[in-house]
Amino acid sequence: MANQQRDDFVVGKRLLNAKETAEYLGLKEWTIRQWASMGKLPKVKMGKALRFDRQDLEKFVEENKSLARTF
Repeated sequence: MANQQRDDFVVGKRLLNAKETAEYLGLKEWTIRQWASMGKLPKVKMGKALRFDRQDLEKFVEENKSLARTF
C-alpha cells in the first residue's frame, strides 16, 4: 500500500486493531499477532483488546527499511 493510501486508510484513527494493522502493513493478521506476542511489533494492550499505535507502526517501518546495495 502506498504511503498516501496508508494515510487515507487511517485518517482520524490512531489505534488500529490487528486486522487493520495487517491491511495497513500488507501482512497477514496471523503475522501481526505473532510479531506482537514475540515483542517484534509494538502493541498497546487495553484490557483484553490488542491495538497498534499508528505512530509506532510508522517508526517500525522506518527502522526496518533496508537500503538497496549498489555494486
